[in-house]
Amino acid sequence: MDSADAEPSRWRTPTPNAPIRTHELAFDVWHEGVRFGGAELPLARMGGARDLGVNLVELAPGRQSCPLHWHLREEEHFYVLDGRCVLRIGDERHAMSGGDYVCFPAGTRIAHAFENPHAEPCRVLAIGTHVADEIAVYPESGKMKLRALDAIVPWPPASLDYWHGEHPDVPLGTDLDAARAAAREAAEREASAKREAEAARERAVDEEIAAMKKRLGLE
Repeated sequence: MDSADAEPSRWRTPTPNAPIRTHELAFDVWHEGVRFGGAELPLARMGGARDLGVNLVELAPGRQSCPLHWHLREEEHFYVLDGRCVLRIGDERHAMSGGDYVCFPAGTRIAHAFENPHAEPCRVLAIGTHVADEIAVYPESGKMKLRALDAIVPWPPASLDYWHGEHPDVPLGTDLDAARAAAREAAEREASAKREAEAARERAVDEEIAAMKKRLGLE
């Protein structure tokens, strides 16, 4: 949890093969600003699970469960236990209440999140697979979370060519740092030349307009 106010489950020793009585446990409470927040019990972690996540989530009034996202390799299931909430699926919104269920299979690229615009909290059972090299994509903020690298990086709008930056035209044994520096300098010169050409075109247009105004007696 990135913004935990209280996370008592962190100090609880997992107890596999034994009942966990949720009514006796304090929820992990978190928030981020005024938009995101809630509370949860990481049941699977408490039970010593390794391959599956099971969380009892309480979505607070006026809060969103998490940023809009989708998973590349993990499957997610949500079952509303009680209360009311709104499920965001891209630009769509669907009212949800006790007994409603939704599944997001891995790799479908359907971004989702829950919102609670109501005055009462809403409890949801969240179940999902846990994959060590999972990639989560956040389309609204243009980022990706790479679990295996423990990194959050920009989500590129387009893919690079496989040979981008590899300098296939540079002979083996050539100093690649020098080649890269020369390529950067060439790119900078090309960009500078384009800027100068554009400025020259703009000056030519301005001069032509000024001459036309003079011919028409507008100056």
